Amino acid sequence: MAYLGGLDRLVGITNDCDYPSETLAKPRVGKYTQPDLAKIIALQPAAVLLESTADPRFKARLHALRIAYQEFDFASFQNYFHELRALNTALGLQAEAGIQDLEKLWQARLPRLDKKIAIVIWQNPLIVAGQDTFLSAYFASLGCANIVQNSLRYPEVTPEFLAQADIVVDLSGASSWAYDGILDSAAVLTLEQDIYLRLSPRLLQARQAAWRQLSARDWTAADKVRRLFEYRLLRLLMALLVGAGLALSGLLYQAMLLNPLAEPYLLGVSAGAAVGALAGLLLNILPFVPAIGGASCALVLVYLFARKKNKIENSGLILSGVMLNAFCGALIMLAVFFAGSKVNSLMFWLMGDLGLSDWTQAGLLAVALLAVAVFACWQSPKIELLSVGDEQAESLGVETGALKTVLLFLVSALTALTVASVGIIGFVGLIIPHLVKMLCGERLGLNIFLVMLGGAGFLFLSDCLARSILPDAALPVGVLAALIGAPFFVIVYKKSV
Repeated sequence: MAYLGGLDRLVGITNDCDYPSETLAKPRVGKYTQPDLAKIIALQPAAVLLESTADPRFKARLHALRIAYQEFDFASFQNYFHELRALNTALGLQAEAGIQDLEKLWQARLPRLDKKIAIVIWQNPLIVAGQDTFLSAYFASLGCANIVQNSLRYPEVTPEFLAQADIVVDLSGASSWAYDGILDSAAVLTLEQDIYLRLSPRLLQARQAAWRQLSARDWTAADKVRRLFEYRLLRLLMALLVGAGLALSGLLYQAMLLNPLAEPYLLGVSAGAAVGALAGLLLNILPFVPAIGGASCALVLVYLFARKKNKIENSGLILSGVMLNAFCGALIMLAVFFAGSKVNSLMFWLMGDLGLSDWTQAGLLAVALLAVAVFACWQSPKIELLSVGDEQAESLGVETGALKTVLLFLVSALTALTVASVGIIGFVGLIIPHLVKMLCGERLGLNIFLVMLGGAGFLFLSDCLARSILPDAALPVGVLAALIGAPFFVIVYKKSV
């Protein structure tokens, strides 16, 4: 509208409009995807201008209220100039010369770059532009071939898929590139989201600048192979560490709390970590450190609530954990409600993902896992005595209060590091200890090693399957682990009774 000279005709705009600066003074009528009908009615417009992709229910409401509206298809270059002329005619503007200038910019021939590209519009989850999009056509006009052959307009892909590209165009608007482990910085070209994610005159005017930036980027084959190997090695290591850590945490929680349903997320530590991580994502901060902070606060609260007369009661721990889980669950729902465009990232993190960790996190997790395993093996005879009750265990020389306190903090720290690194991956810490005990007996010292081995193998196989079911995309490993583990656990349980 501004380019055509019709800015003075606008009585209101959506919240997403912020260019040119003159639009900022216009009244807002809600989100582009969810306009506020009451605000539109209050402005009494002669007509509402809509894109053809607008929600049919919104169009029906406008029709029912007898509010005139006009639709325009600005989704592809095939119709773009025709629709610009239709808008120019509908508003009675005199902008034909400007439209012809845009056509010349689009038709101007530039030297072919002959590069394979991937166009990232969202980082977490990793979503790219497909073939049937204006972005693919735009970069094709610069001599770049989109590596995405998926029929979907905006499919989700794995980080490994991006290794096929010579250049990755990042239009996500994120403050940093999340996949440094698999992509060299020379291969990632970050372009301004406001310009390139909208089919507009600004996009056409930026065509030569985009060509110059693309021509200066390249990524050698040696870098691709090395970084792809390192990324897959790290993902394998994280699957083994996380699986072993969750299974060991579940085993020790069940032994400490004398509750067969105890698992790493029972005491609210993971929920606290999730609240911290989501707060970090909303504030554009890497979620690892805020997640550790949230888990630490949750652990301290659970410990203080459960401690009575210098003793930790199992019922107090469980009830405190249930209460904290409910409270943190409400905070998580609030975070999702206010997330806006970041809701996809929040939900993806909550489902668990092994692909965004780094070597530092893997090292911390390995140290924590080793510390918990060594302590559990050393104290396994005393931990087994907890099964007869605190009073009888104390009569046998076990300082139950001190033992439970150390176990609580060590195992919760391991759980916190796991959740902070990969998000919430459930079920592993519940079923693996039960399977091991059903198949191999109740000896804690032996089961410590068996559950770590079983958890590592189970999550590794789940991750392999999650990345193999869909071409070029990966299912959330936490979801797949539960889908596989639940029926398998039922089958083994039925055969053992």
